[in-house]
Amino acid sequence: MKIKCDCTTKQGFTCPQCSRVKMVILLMPDKQNLKVSGSSNKKVNPVWYSPVKQNKWTNDYIVNGMIKRFTGNTLFAHTRMLQFYDQFTDQLIHQSAR
Repeated sequence: MKIKCDCTTKQGFTCPQCSRVKMVILLMPDKQNLKVSGSSNKKVNPVWYSPVKQNKWTNDYIVNGMIKRFTGNTLFAHTRMLQFYDQFTDQLIHQSAR
């Protein structure tokens, strides 16, 4: 299991390819203006990735840490649901409604 990003993106702390957990932030219907531009300028829900150095930890531990960090973010007030995916297995591992 990687604990340091060594892929071509060289993202460092978090990485779309090397991070173990991906958190998809599903926004409330009236807050669609907070979506970010994805590929081909299509608006998509914001996505956060877990720190690469946490890859050795359990999914539950990583998810709890991400939720704790997210509660301090301004997007928290506009969030309907959080979905967490294991990037290595492409499985939904946790879902929480606000």
